[in-house]
Amino acid sequence: MKFVAAYLSNPLKKVSTFALIALTILCFQSCERIKKPEAKTSAKPKQIKNLIFMIGDGMGLQQISFARSYLKYAPNNPTGSKQLKVEQIASEGDVGLVYVEPYGALVVDSASSATQYATGYPALSEVIGLGQDGHAIETILEKAVTKGLATGLVSDTRLTHATPASFGAHVAHRSMENKIAEHLVRSGTDVLYSGGLRHFLPKNVGDKQSPNAIKYEELFGKGSNLLASSRKDDRDLIAEAKSKGYDFVFDKQSMKNSKNSQTLGLFTTSGMPDGIKHRLTKDDPSRTIPTLKEMTEDALDRLSKNPKGFFLMVEGGQVDWMGHQNDAGGVLQEMLKFDETVGYVLDWVKKRDDTLLVVTADHETGSMGFSYTALDLPQGEQLESKSFISRLFKPNFNFGRYTILDKMYDQKKSLNNIVKQYLKRKTQSPESFRQVVKDNTGFEITLSEARSFFELVENEHRVKGHTYLDVEKSPDMGPSQAFYGLIGNNYATKLGQILGSYQNVTWGSGTHTSTPVGVFAYGPKNWTEKYRSMSHSTEIGQINLQALGLPTNKVVLDID
Repeated sequence: MKFVAAYLSNPLKKVSTFALIALTILCFQSCERIKKPEAKTSAKPKQIKNLIFMIGDGMGLQQISFARSYLKYAPNNPTGSKQLKVEQIASEGDVGLVYVEPYGALVVDSASSATQYATGYPALSEVIGLGQDGHAIETILEKAVTKGLATGLVSDTRLTHATPASFGAHVAHRSMENKIAEHLVRSGTDVLYSGGLRHFLPKNVGDKQSPNAIKYEELFGKGSNLLASSRKDDRDLIAEAKSKGYDFVFDKQSMKNSKNSQTLGLFTTSGMPDGIKHRLTKDDPSRTIPTLKEMTEDALDRLSKNPKGFFLMVEGGQVDWMGHQNDAGGVLQEMLKFDETVGYVLDWVKKRDDTLLVVTADHETGSMGFSYTALDLPQGEQLESKSFISRLFKPNFNFGRYTILDKMYDQKKSLNNIVKQYLKRKTQSPESFRQVVKDNTGFEITLSEARSFFELVENEHRVKGHTYLDVEKSPDMGPSQAFYGLIGNNYATKLGQILGSYQNVTWGSGTHTSTPVGVFAYGPKNWTEKYRSMSHSTEIGQINLQALGLPTNKVVLDID
């Protein structure tokens, strides 16, 4: 508890009530470790050789607590684990809290947050690799390349998505994914694994008679769903990558077959399989798309061959996507998928004394949490205790039964996939929708709730030409409508709100919140203890640079 008191007395740090409470909880969880005498460290700690930086996109303390509750209390937990790997890091390593707000605003998006981690300097909202003045800033990955270290980016979203992009690209807005793809190919990064192939293939790959279409159909196989492009030109970034010495891989087998140290792996046209599909298919021998864990395992094997060391960023990015959809079952699966990968990396790091593992998040998504409700109140129970001789044990509210955890785990599809597939039906009704929800989630909503799903309201926040807001009507999200600006998600979020009452889950937003996130560090003690504080994401970026012995000064780049 000493460092909580230190922050209370430090006028240079503004401590929010939430952050202080959260840090106090973390302190109590690690109290045994904190009470031990602190090891003496030298003024200039020895640089580590390898840094593995893992980001759970949207993974706030709420999401960590949710997944922990599942592992600890679910009656039918099939994972074989009762503890999250980040909990293990908290008890064996060091833990702190991170403020993530961007320059000039209160709430951060993934692009700005990842840029601040990647550069160690403040960034504007929704920019990629640019500082507060809009200039491109050299990232930790680019500095590592200059020093001769091996580098890698792994994500279960798209390679061109905000988080991985911020480490190897520099553009004015995160939506410029075609330009981001160009930057990543020339970034010098050794291992690039994710989805997003459509941003690398030439436009004419869609023309079945074009040489590019014929070439890639021969590579992927006839009728492959990988034959799609989002580019506006005929630039072939796969060919450009190959000319720079990369192997191009597009499935699990080609990844396994490649022995090249420089490898570009693009396994889906857009995002990679979500956590629910991961759970249902990971043991299927016919599966062709590698998992987040498999991509990370392969990346570590390649990067660790560099005698100078390496920097690797791994993102579990779909915790955020499920949070945007207010999909509690989806969040749980994404957390378990990411924690599975954290566990593999932790075991890998434990075999060495030269590697630092840092696990954190870019922000929290959805403002989610368990809450007690007035639905399905508990029945009275007679306890064998003198205290209950004259009355039953009968709480006034439903505080959440462990059995709901099993139901959420067993969800068959993401809420987004449930509603997308349902809305494609020619005939729709509240009755049939109610049955579909029950079949896929195990929860039986009322007919009135099913009717409310179909009720649309005028989008009072409509802005013509806006990427998300140019929609006439939207599902009714009530007084919080302004916090559900990702209109395309709102059918899923509406269902998530309805299911929340049955799951004891409450949601406050369809977007991000400003609550601090956790940071968990494992490795050489003289470095892990530096994360044991309440820091800003830029400070975490600076510590990462120092750990690898890279310069922390701001280097402005001239990027086209």
